[in-house]
Amino acid sequence: MNIEGSITDLDLLIEISLGRGRYLFHQAEIPSVPRSAKDPLASNEANVTGTVSVLVVAKDCGVPAVVC
Repeated sequence: MNIEGSITDLDLLIEISLGRGRYLFHQAEIPSVPRSAKDPLASNEANVTGTVSVLVVAKDCGVPAVVC
């Protein structure tokens, strides 16, 4: 299943997580150090806020495991 959206969009994350299984795989990130140095706020939004969003949605949807 391909879904296009933002890792920080809680409504989208809830929609795709409800009743879908026992694991949530989180593979969204900005892994580039040069890009992070050039735009630290965008990197923080994707990497930190995005990870927290995934963890909150997993908890709220009863998903017992997140794999990063």
